[in-house]
Amino acid sequence: MKKNTFLALFLAGSAFLTACGGGGSAEKGGEKEKKADKKEKTEMKDEKSAKEMTMMVDTSKSKAKWAGTLVGVYTHSGNVMFEKGMLTAKGDKITGGEFVIDMNTMVATDDNYDPEKDKTPEKLIGHLKADDFFAVKKHPTASFKIKSYDEASNTITGDLTVRGKTQEEKITDVAFNPKEGTAKGKLVFDRHEYDVAYTMSMKDMTITDEIEVMVDLKLNPKS
Repeated sequence: MKKNTFLALFLAGSAFLTACGGGGSAEKGGEKEKKADKKEKTEMKDEKSAKEMTMMVDTSKSKAKWAGTLVGVYTHSGNVMFEKGMLTAKGDKITGGEFVIDMNTMVATDDNYDPEKDKTPEKLIGHLKADDFFAVKKHPTASFKIKSYDEASNTITGDLTVRGKTQEEKITDVAFNPKEGTAKGKLVFDRHEYDVAYTMSMKDMTITDEIEVMVDLKLNPKS
């Protein structure tokens, strides 16, 4: 009789402990879900309540790296500086901005030249600034105005203006770090959309339509 009573008590105790343990695990799981939901809601609230900040382009430390390719031959590349610019953001999300490039600062940095054949960086820049290409005398600046930013794809959509013509373009591979004050991205555009072309078709046939621009900005908080 005592043996049966002890066995019954043991089984009842085991069942109680098992029930308590299972309940504890369920409670812990529920607490984790609640904490995760709370964290997500807090982050969303912080993003909505974050104050929009304005950051100015440091023109002495920012630049755009351009590249154009002669089909089957080589690539010419170089830099061009910013005249001015600003970017607005809430937290690490870009909300707007506009940048102006000084086309007169354009320089070539590649090594694909042959001075003996009268092919020099200076001569290339002269061609690029001429009326049948960027027409820098008439249009000394180019600009980009941000319209939207897709955080999921790290893509900025905006209006690019070159030679007085404006087209919608995208800056991809955007990397924005507000704490470090940096922003980078890649812009590829079809030069024919902006009438950037030699008037002589034979010369023009060897140049690819796409011009690539790597944007590298250093930003300072607006004072």
